[in-house]
Amino acid sequence: MKFIIVDDDIESINKVKEIISKTLFPYDIDYSIVTYNKYTTKLKEEIKDMSIMKTYILSVHLKQNISGVNIAEYIREFDCDSYIIFLTHHGNMFETVHRTVCNVFEFIEKYQNMDKRLTKDIKKIVKYSLDDKILDISYKSSHYNILYKSIKYIERDTSTRKLIIYTKYNTYKCNLSIKDILKQLDKRFIRVSRSTIINKDFICEINWNKGYVILNDNTKIESVSKMYKI
Repeated sequence: MKFIIVDDDIESINKVKEIISKTLFPYDIDYSIVTYNKYTTKLKEEIKDMSIMKTYILSVHLKQNISGVNIAEYIREFDCDSYIIFLTHHGNMFETVHRTVCNVFEFIEKYQNMDKRLTKDIKKIVKYSLDDKILDISYKSSHYNILYKSIKYIERDTSTRKLIIYTKYNTYKCNLSIKDILKQLDKRFIRVSRSTIINKDFICEINWNKGYVILNDNTKIESVSKMYKI
């Protein structure tokens, strides 16, 4: 995910960055944050780059002739799908913003529960913009929301009797059984042995006779049994 913040208030930019990072911390998501304090050629090129879905967080007023509303209008000339959130100290701009810019995700007054409202919106965007199926697990005092699409495979550690969840970015533990976690997962996940579940989307090669699977990152899993052959 990519977040683009445009604001000429450095304190506000840092606050928004903090909220984004804090909100996304429990999620297994690769994301980046880019900031601008005014409309620039680089920002213009960023807007024209349609290779990734973005979330724009724009200050309505900027200390230049081009406002956040003008920037949003330009975004919508090229991109009707990325999310646009407006931040402002002036609540009376609500109607102007919504009449001028199509498909505004949110309009937030900086002085009115900005932290809480922006956190809620970012969580919604995670759900809407990605494959939104999430595995909700807890382990000891930690709670995690792991996107299905990021899970490569799950194995039971025979020594600790914990499940190890391997994703594209991290590794997690949980106390669920193979049977119980399968109930939470969808059809992209297949059981290949008593102790292993694999996300089919990551499989490059599977050899039931020789008992191994190779994933698209060259990970080789050798605990494969023909008993579970599809």
